[in-house]
Amino acid sequence: MSDLTRVGAVTGHAIVCVDAGGENLIVIHGGANRALTVGQIDRALARARPGDWLLARNETSLIAEGFARAQALGLRTAYAAAPFAAAAAALQVTRPGAADAIPTARQVAAFLAERGG
Repeated sequence: MSDLTRVGAVTGHAIVCVDAGGENLIVIHGGANRALTVGQIDRALARARPGDWLLARNETSLIAEGFARAQALGLRTAYAAAPFAAAAAALQVTRPGAADAIPTARQVAAFLAERGG
């Protein structure tokens, strides 16, 4: 594995609560997942090629910055809004077409399969 970095934070984790009607509430502690830096993004994208994918979920920080950098390199971006956050929704509104919004890991696989990824 490459691009692993130790940070001074515990691993992030999530608690998913589901009510009787199937609605969920996701409570997260970002931990190390929220310690991502722009430098780490740039190092990871250094090996990417046009047409590659950058997939992001709300558990990490710097999603907008990562997408901007990836798109400038010709990468395709996909975003799974879980857990949902208003700031992430704003990314979709203020940058229409910047990323495809996909809500679940299962849909990520289907999304990529449909696009030959």
